[in-house]
Amino acid sequence: MSWLAVLLIGFALADLAHSVRPVRILPQCVGAIGAILVGLIAGLTSVGDIVALLLIAAAVLAWGQTVTSGFAGRIPAWVPLLVFAASLVLAVLLAGLARPAGGSLGDWLASTPVPLLSDLSADRALLLAAAFAIQLSTGNVLVRLVLAATGTVNPLRHGLVDDPETQLKGGRLLGPMERLFILSLGLGGYVTAASIVVAAKGLLRFPELSGRRDQERIHLLTEYFLVGSFASWLVALCSLVLLHA
Repeated sequence: MSWLAVLLIGFALADLAHSVRPVRILPQCVGAIGAILVGLIAGLTSVGDIVALLLIAAAVLAWGQTVTSGFAGRIPAWVPLLVFAASLVLAVLLAGLARPAGGSLGDWLASTPVPLLSDLSADRALLLAAAFAIQLSTGNVLVRLVLAATGTVNPLRHGLVDDPETQLKGGRLLGPMERLFILSLGLGGYVTAASIVVAAKGLLRFPELSGRRDQERIHLLTEYFLVGSFASWLVALCSLVLLHA
């Protein structure tokens, strides 16, 4: 799974770089170079690994470019989703060809005095880092792409709601927080507690969604909330499944 982990880390680095400095080409280059460096640090230095790292860098570049074009409306929103899914499927199918990770990362894990880290293999550490990193900006990007691909309209951005108070506040910050929380609880074996987080979000949003007189506004906001929330939760749940696979 080392190639898959490096791929996800590359996606995460590209999206984090874009959230900090959305300059053309720069974020995807940061992600591609970062993925290669992570792979080399993890000891992926055989000929097959180098070829895989170059393909991963190309996938990260394609992801960043299609995401930028998708958000700009130059291509359909499903195209970057297809790039993301195809890259993951290919990485999973080829996972058996990857050598076990090690290198400097493995040496550091073996020598660290922290028991929680010293018991981890380099492959497991990479996958954990990838799973948590993908919950940040990449999770938000995937949610936005799903909303755009399904035609789920943001009432505020499309001028369908003119009430300045009609908004679901804190979504971009709350999304990563809840995904990290769900993933952490799931890894700790507290799946029931993770489901409580999901229920709690719905309860917290209910007054905001139902406190409108206009039924059309309620419908638009509820649809936007449900599609976005389920897409966000799926990112965390799929990461959890990957870590338990």
